[in-house]
Amino acid sequence: MNTKDLKILHVIDTLGIGGAEKMAILGINTLCKKHIKVALLLLIDRGELFTELHHEVKLFELNRPKVLSYQHMKKCSEIIKTYNIVHVHMRYNYKYIRLVKVLFNLKTKIILHDHYGSIDKDISVPVFFKVFKPKYYIGVSESLTSWASNNLNMSHKAVFLLKNCILKEKVGTLTHHNKKGLVIVGNIKPIKNQLFAIQLAQALNEEITIYGKVQDAAYFKVLKNEINLLEYDNCVHFNDHTTNIQGELSKYKLALHTAKSESGPLVLIEYLAQNLRFISFSTGEVFKTIGEKYSDLFMDNFDLLAWKKQALKKTISYDLNEIYNKNFSEEKYAQDCIHIYTKMMKL
Repeated sequence: MNTKDLKILHVIDTLGIGGAEKMAILGINTLCKKHIKVALLLLIDRGELFTELHHEVKLFELNRPKVLSYQHMKKCSEIIKTYNIVHVHMRYNYKYIRLVKVLFNLKTKIILHDHYGSIDKDISVPVFFKVFKPKYYIGVSESLTSWASNNLNMSHKAVFLLKNCILKEKVGTLTHHNKKGLVIVGNIKPIKNQLFAIQLAQALNEEITIYGKVQDAAYFKVLKNEINLLEYDNCVHFNDHTTNIQGELSKYKLALHTAKSESGPLVLIEYLAQNLRFISFSTGEVFKTIGEKYSDLFMDNFDLLAWKKQALKKTISYDLNEIYNKNFSEEKYAQDCIHIYTKMMKL
């Protein structure tokens, strides 16, 4: 199929701060630059990352007040039926779009782009999928594509792996002597395990900055209690408003990623792109892609002394920026998207 015949509609609820939202923007912007007919449908509102959307992308805003608004579902159906592929980000948005398709008997092909980060901990099948399982599926990790093939009993031809990537930003750098403290990026909830990161910072006698929104108030309270117990109040800094994370990374000596389960994670690619050394728990597609070759970036446990020993190492013997260029480039991502769309149109 000629790429000129492709008409792609990406769908997401809002462009808030998060990895899935960043991937949606990157995919849409990249396709737009390649002159693919691509548009975006926002189901709820614009969100903090909306300003990063390319100005030439066609935009639809549903402004849905509630999920089961018939008026808005009908409006949604009118938008969808003018495209030959609808690329839906995240499970709950797919559920809504699939309901619209059934209700209005639409023929458009719908593909779920699954960014679910807890797949290594939770392999259950959502009830909705038992009734309306996806016909086409994108997973951001091999764990997700294996889950779709095995647990949803999907055809391998309709299941696609699309690894996360980022657009590297040109930012200023600081000299090594001006860098200080640790950094960790991720919305605050138990699966991200910021508790361990705080304990590690205290063990290293380093300040730590945590970028991310509070998504679990009870867990945030746990973190605050731990900080008080460690008497580390002045050394832990929370930032829930900065969206340009790459622009911040040059400030720090070392980055952490302590999540117990991940699909990507996108932030590790940001660390690589900005040549910032990191230590991460060995989960997610980035680990599967580079972990064997660059094993000293990853830990297979949460032993505090082992992480401290690794953090105290002063240098690494390879260029992190080079790892980014080889494995996680924007160009590769665009080509993979187009490959998926053309295969879908033949199925």
